[in-house]
Amino acid sequence: MRHSAALAVLLLATPLWFAPARVHASPLPAASFTAADGTQSFSGTTSGSGPLFGGDVSFVSLPAPSASISTSAGLGQASTVSAEIFYYFEIVGPSDGIPVPISVAATVGYSEAGAKLTGTPSTFFNVFASVTVLPSYDPSALVHGGTSLGVGCETGFTCTVTSLSGTLSANIISGAVNAMQVSAFGAIDNSLVNANTSVSAIADPVISFAPGFDATGYSIILSEGIGNSPAVPEPATLALLLTGAGAAGLVRRRRARLQG
Repeated sequence: MRHSAALAVLLLATPLWFAPARVHASPLPAASFTAADGTQSFSGTTSGSGPLFGGDVSFVSLPAPSASISTSAGLGQASTVSAEIFYYFEIVGPSDGIPVPISVAATVGYSEAGAKLTGTPSTFFNVFASVTVLPSYDPSALVHGGTSLGVGCETGFTCTVTSLSGTLSANIISGAVNAMQVSAFGAIDNSLVNANTSVSAIADPVISFAPGFDATGYSIILSEGIGNSPAVPEPATLALLLTGAGAAGLVRRRRARLQG
């Protein structure tokens, strides 16, 4: 008994040289996957892919989240399709309230092909892809400050940049809940002209600690099921995927018209 008492006194008198990192007490909100085609929308908490009336959408959550769309419109047709992934992340460290610099590597891109008629009437198209970091996200706020990387084009503009691979920088407060918005959108209106047009878009982000920051004791946690792999497609691979997606969408819609 005396030995136990002495051991207890020794333990109380011994300083704690290594403080463990704080463990997140509760899970982050679930990620949401939303698709829309101008007339209907679908929202859920699982990734996947499939056709909508306005085109095709694809959601990927592993190894890194990405959203992509593909749509086309033939003679006298119009189409719209969008895809969005909204998920949450947190920096967990030895204590809360510490500014932590992060880098978000992202690739965004789009493709557009087909006849583009100007004048009156004209072909209308609008396509874009973007990744937005929303630090200390408050769902009840009307306005959210954030940092975005995006690329896109629309009728009336000469667009030469079709893809970007860049890095977003942000200071994230440890212990705060943050959000990431990954969006892809495409719209075409050939209802007044004889034209065939197709568009596709893709966006995917990966979060890491900024170079030079000592991340010892820190970790990045995300909504359940969302990955954070650094494997980002090269621009040449992205362009190939986009071209293939646009062509595939055009073929599918032509087949649908023939079958109808």
